[in-house]
Amino acid sequence: MKVLKYLTMLFAMACMSMPLTGCSDDDEDEAKDAATLIAGDYSGTLSVMGYTDQYRAYVGVSRKSADAVAVVVDCDELNMHLSSVILDITAKGSSFELTSTSKAVSGAVVRNNLNLTFSTGSDTFAFYGKK
Repeated sequence: MKVLKYLTMLFAMACMSMPLTGCSDDDEDEAKDAATLIAGDYSGTLSVMGYTDQYRAYVGVSRKSADAVAVVVDCDELNMHLSSVILDITAKGSSFELTSTSKAVSGAVVRNNLNLTFSTGSDTFAFYGKK
């Protein structure tokens, strides 16, 4: 009986002395690709180039592959709801450049801030927003 008591105490002490480790969110960010890092919803302002008026707008960025995203623009004030455009991603240091070979859309993401320029009809628009 005495041996069982000592073995139980020894087991309890061994369990308490085991180191506990955990993973932080930082570890996960290192493994993410560019598209995963910039994907999300951005809210900001949309303006027509050459005019001073600004309108509330939203841009949804979703991952398509490690180096491509789909972008959707919504602005109720201008009744603008642009369908999805696929953009290629190029890493430029800590920022990401967004380009399209088939559409007049380009932009950049720097520290959760999205700048996007696109043309529809005869107008060119600029969006500036934050994730």
